[in-house]
Amino acid sequence: MKNTKNHRKEIILLVCISLIYAAWAVGFIYRNSYVAIDGRRYFSLFDDSMISMRYAWNFAHGHGLVWNVGERVEGYTNLLMTLVMTLASLFLNKTFSPLAVQIFAIPTILGAAFLMRAVVLLVTDDEQHREMIGWLAFACTLFYYPLSYWALLGMETGLLTLLILATVLFALRWLKTNQMSDGLAMAITAGLAYLTRDDALIPVAMIFAFVALETWIKKKDKQRFLQIVYAGMILALFPVGHTIFRVVYYGALLPNTYLLKLGNFSLHIRAIGGTRFVIPFLEQSAPVLLLAIAALVLSFNRTRAFFLSFLLAALGYQIYVGGDPWPLWRILSPAMPLVFVLAILGVLGLLQQWAWLAKHRASIASLTIVLTLAALVSTDLPFLSEDLLIYQTSASTASRVNTNTAIAINALTAPGASIGVVWAGTVPYYADRYAVDFLGKSDRYIASLKPDISGAASWGGMISVPGHNKYDLNYSIVERRPTYIQDYAWGDQTVFKWAVQNYVQVEYHGLLGEKTIFLQKDSPLVCWEACKANYRIVPWPKITW
Repeated sequence: MKNTKNHRKEIILLVCISLIYAAWAVGFIYRNSYVAIDGRRYFSLFDDSMISMRYAWNFAHGHGLVWNVGERVEGYTNLLMTLVMTLASLFLNKTFSPLAVQIFAIPTILGAAFLMRAVVLLVTDDEQHREMIGWLAFACTLFYYPLSYWALLGMETGLLTLLILATVLFALRWLKTNQMSDGLAMAITAGLAYLTRDDALIPVAMIFAFVALETWIKKKDKQRFLQIVYAGMILALFPVGHTIFRVVYYGALLPNTYLLKLGNFSLHIRAIGGTRFVIPFLEQSAPVLLLAIAALVLSFNRTRAFFLSFLLAALGYQIYVGGDPWPLWRILSPAMPLVFVLAILGVLGLLQQWAWLAKHRASIASLTIVLTLAALVSTDLPFLSEDLLIYQTSASTASRVNTNTAIAINALTAPGASIGVVWAGTVPYYADRYAVDFLGKSDRYIASLKPDISGAASWGGMISVPGHNKYDLNYSIVERRPTYIQDYAWGDQTVFKWAVQNYVQVEYHGLLGEKTIFLQKDSPLVCWEACKANYRIVPWPKITW
């Protein structure tokens, strides 16, 4: 009866934590929505998510999985997430499709938390504290801010975390049950993780390697090794099938974003930038990481080392690719739930070193909860104002500006107009015009250029920021002459003098405000006469060099 009561209490606790998280997530979604200059409310996704939304919208409406209709360039690396967005785009309009993607993130993160708890219950031998470790791991997964930030702003990070944790769970169950159904499930969830992000092959390979190592150490069963090979063959169907699709549909062996971020980009420069990028993460996460290391030192086993290896691999990969434009740990977040489990075990292990404390189970449990939550808070501290919903995220602020731009473009230009953008997501999604991507995610020519390593396209300690360090404004603006340009300068390049001669600054008057945009002078695709009441031409700023 006692066990039944304890189980019931834990279920109630998990439900309460889930409801608190769901309420916070809804608050986050609403706090980061905004009313644009047309008087309508919009829901904010990260700008890169909106690139995928444009692919999804075109696909859902019969134009193909493309950014520009008629141009097949793979400017995404998150196929499964893009297909999820396609489902939303099939049934909802452009305003509410992003909201559906945000709502999808809530059960995704909750699912990841329940999977993390299931992993803990499977591998924890401490019967006295097993349930507590489980719900603490559950809570840490939910309230690690960077993970929810990316998921709720439409990136694939949440879905990837869910699928990796599912693969880990099935792998550990397979080692215990020896049932091929678990091996099959492991292979399928691993394949779906790859489709979510191509570089998920790294953690997936680690999971398969761990299963093979454990099988060799514990069983040395040839039949079992054959089953692992079969599971690997099922997994291989996903990258092989995806590669065939890519070659046939896009005419390329690798996605355009791979060429953009790694092509012609020195490993030496990337490694320096990547190392500088991860240092703030290590500083912010120091309490959790130290506790995780303590768990290994106090009671080393292969499963614990396996859990920590996910973060070590993510750190190595982050350094290898040269960092990331945004210090919110997009690549590192999926590894953190497993690190939090180790941190909880580390707290427990340290507390149990004191003999007088080890006799008081309630005291150990209370201190473990307090210290674990303190470590969690320390990782979230840099994002506290956003986490507490005091301020909107900077991503939401940018989305509002870009949405207003798209509204002005739609009001002042014909559908046949073209737009040149630095922010390749929100503006092209809402403006629905042919787009020129200044930074090359969906432009093969830009992606093939040598990166700017002068320091002009750098921030966050990186010498050169991946995905933002290749550009040719003479090609994108002067040669291609889009009807609208978002800017006339990037990095060490400017075409300001040319832009002044060929473009005008137009202040569009919306229902709830104004928005200034740059439009091509005398373009027949701009409604100069019919829209006179809705805009005024303003002088260019006087800039001297």
